[in-house]
Amino acid sequence: MKKELLLILFIFLAGTTFSQNFEGTIKWAMKIDLKNAQHQDAGKGNGSAPQMDAEIKKLEAQMNEPEFKKQMEANPQLKSLMEENLTRLRSMQAVSGGTAGSFMPTGVMIKIKDGNNLIKMEGGMSEMMGEILYLKDKDQSYSIRRKNKTYSVLPKAPESKEKAPVVKVTKTSETAKIIGYTCTKYIIQVTDHGKTINQAAWTTKEIKDFDPNALSKMNSSGSKEAKFYLDGVEGVPLKIESDNAEMKMVMEVTELKKIPLDGALFIIPSEYKLVKGMGF
Repeated sequence: MKKELLLILFIFLAGTTFSQNFEGTIKWAMKIDLKNAQHQDAGKGNGSAPQMDAEIKKLEAQMNEPEFKKQMEANPQLKSLMEENLTRLRSMQAVSGGTAGSFMPTGVMIKIKDGNNLIKMEGGMSEMMGEILYLKDKDQSYSIRRKNKTYSVLPKAPESKEKAPVVKVTKTSETAKIIGYTCTKYIIQVTDHGKTINQAAWTTKEIKDFDPNALSKMNSSGSKEAKFYLDGVEGVPLKIESDNAEMKMVMEVTELKKIPLDGALFIIPSEYKLVKGMGF
């Protein structure tokens, strides 16, 4: 269920970037509270802790081998990749040890130009996650690893053969001001595999540079089938709330700037190497 919640929120997030006219940046603040996280993670992690320790020690031993050290010194990209893999394993070890809160991102920065967008998470393990670049002309998303100077092509979500969740959207009369824009509250109820989650989305129609229909045009950053989550929601979401038995999550736009951006931000540097997977 956590994965489904994150997917829905990401769809709202990325959907706002499908604009023909807007150019600038949007900054989101994120607050994620894992309920009983220490108990849940510790329970799951006890069985895998020895294996995790063994993997870390094995990687450390490899990096300390004199011959491998020479290879890393001669190849900074390899050294960066090995160090990042070690950081990833140690972070996973910390999560299994009951510190899952530090694993979670605290914000998102989106840069938008000519329908292209660059998404970077902030806080938590965001440095390890890299950036997500969507190129409109190719209708394709990429994972960018600037520290390693690598990138990978993100696969498009396959058409699911599973029964679609039942989604109920209710527009309320409740309004609120968010960064100066008047927003209307929508209640979104999603029922899937016998479980129901409730979300609230605060959206505005006052941002004229955004296409009001953009939210239903997801095709690369998320599944085409995922658009049903957004049917009935009008305007640009500036705040999203979600709460279920596992976690409580709040995302809110804290800054929106209409400023010219350098087109080079939306080009994969020629010296970057294409790698499979996420480039870890």
